Amino acid sequence: MGDVAVGGEMRPLVSTLPDLVSTHYPRLAQKEKDLKRPSTFQEVFDKTHKKRGTDQYISDRAQEVVESYSQ
Repeated sequence: MGDVAVGGEMRPLVSTLPDLVSTHYPRLAQKEKDLKRPSTFQEVFDKTHKKRGTDQYISDRAQEVVESYSQ
C-alpha cells in the first residue's frame, strides 16, 4: 500500500485508515467497535466504491482494483 497526504505530510495509508474511518464513516467506526477489530481495507473500499443498496462497484476501475487485491 502507498502513502497518503495528511495535514501536509505523507503517512502510510495503513496507519491513517482508522482515522479516516472514524472521521468520515461513523457507522463503519461503530461496526469496528462492535466487532472489536479494525475495518479491513476491503471493507472500507467496498463502503466507498459500491453503489448504495447494491453489490455493484461504481466503475470498471474500482472493480479492477478489487480484482488486483484479491490475487
